[in-house]
Amino acid sequence: MRLHIERDLYPYAFPTHDSYAFTKNGGGFDTWAEEVLTNPSSKEVLKNAGVYGAIVASVGLNVRSEPSWLSVAFSHWSSSSHTFVTRWGQLTPTLEDVCALTSLPILGVADPLANTSVPSHLKIVSILKDSISEVGFLLSGYDKGGVYRGPQRREHCKNTFGRWLRYWFRDLNPSPAEGTEIEENGVNGPGYEKYKHSSTYLVAFLAYWLSWYILEGAPKDGVDPSVFDIAVYLVSGLSVALRPLFLGTLYRRLDMYQVGAEKSKGRYDVISFVSTSFLQMFLYERFPRLAPEPTDFEPGEGRERRATRWYGTRIRGSLMDIFDDESEFIARPYIPPVIGVVPFRMYDSRDSEVAFDGRLSNAEAMTACSFLSCSLPYFIRGAYGSTSYNPARVARQFGFDQGVPSPSVVLPVADTFE
Repeated sequence: MRLHIERDLYPYAFPTHDSYAFTKNGGGFDTWAEEVLTNPSSKEVLKNAGVYGAIVASVGLNVRSEPSWLSVAFSHWSSSSHTFVTRWGQLTPTLEDVCALTSLPILGVADPLANTSVPSHLKIVSILKDSISEVGFLLSGYDKGGVYRGPQRREHCKNTFGRWLRYWFRDLNPSPAEGTEIEENGVNGPGYEKYKHSSTYLVAFLAYWLSWYILEGAPKDGVDPSVFDIAVYLVSGLSVALRPLFLGTLYRRLDMYQVGAEKSKGRYDVISFVSTSFLQMFLYERFPRLAPEPTDFEPGEGRERRATRWYGTRIRGSLMDIFDDESEFIARPYIPPVIGVVPFRMYDSRDSEVAFDGRLSNAEAMTACSFLSCSLPYFIRGAYGSTSYNPARVARQFGFDQGVPSPSVVLPVADTFE
């Protein structure tokens, strides 16, 4: 597992030893995503499911891992409050931050725990599960010089992200050069050839995206079959509340890291699959003075995602120097418009009260859900659970006066999606 991380084969891993991985996209996902996102029918399906913007934000993900900033944040985490504790107060990633940096949907029609899949859905899930045995044997047919030598198979089956992409999309040339079309563009995989005009192909794409970017686990385990049901719902045009699921999983991963660090007592390494790319972007937005210099975009129609401002940039100082200084903290970083970036539409243009007497607008729903204490679902190792969410502890992040927060309550996981 450490070899995967040190070779930079996994985007979110943060091990507690000297060799830290940089976070970047791998495995040819960008090429696959480009084909899917430019297909009109696929684009329409993804927009109906509310994940189109989130997938666009994932393309080109390349937030440099900054061990010094992560170490400071991890050491200040409190599993009892789900906040980073400083001398001046508390802060934490909220549903507002997930909205601004990932564009994941906050509300959903489908409940992943309801188990209400229709026969056609079950058939797609069955096809994907059956393909794992074929995926695991498929090796690249290219040599180191970029010359295609024909299909290659491994003696032992092992499900990996690269082989999933090779089966369901293309065997991409690792060193493309001028030559034949096969040498330049890659060879279509068996799954692509058979299902490219069906919903199964798009489900396979979303299963990769969910496993790699949203509900990530150990890189050696490859695409997680447990996310197939969620992917099927999305392709059916049914939205899933991925934003609270992502945040709940982040909280739980940070809790697990803290428990592991306490048990290790510094005697051995602790490896945690926390979404460090998101966590660093959250810290950059809140402590901008020593954060990397954000990328500037040309004025236009505002098509760039906010997260892309932090891709490939380097920090300008240590978080330790400013973390306990309240004057360095930015309470509402997403309100001022950024040139060339998609506007943040969580808040209405005017201050207003949210009245729960009818159907809420998208802005009202996002605002209410971000401010209210509740339980968040999480998804780890193929199983769902629930954890607490108490934004009242970090009221100053929303521009409010900080009062005494009420105790956190954790509901059964079956109630969290409601």
